[in-house]
Amino acid sequence: MLLEKKVQVGDIIALKLVSGNELIAKLVSASEYVMIISKPIELGMAAGGGVGFGPFMLGAPEEVQMTIDKSMIVTFVKARKEIKDAYIESTSGIVPVGAGSVPDGLIKS
Repeated sequence: MLLEKKVQVGDIIALKLVSGNELIAKLVSASEYVMIISKPIELGMAAGGGVGFGPFMLGAPEEVQMTIDKSMIVTFVKARKEIKDAYIESTSGIVPVGAGSVPDGLIKS
């Protein structure tokens, strides 16, 4: 069994909220009761069966840091590589090395 390192500050993470929303964000900090994330993007199904990104909060600035109460989080993990690379490209315009490996149709902009 492969054991992965725990999520650390600075990691790009995937969070599943009790509302059913799935977010991709950068972890800024975490305490016993809250998690602070930056540049949250909602992950969802896109037309054609792919995965798409959308704003988590339409009225929030793109560069925002948000505090989320941990009681509202079902689970969180490091985002898988394809999603992490697409998130970095989407939020910064930087294309990570090897990012061309995203399967066709996985990410819809």
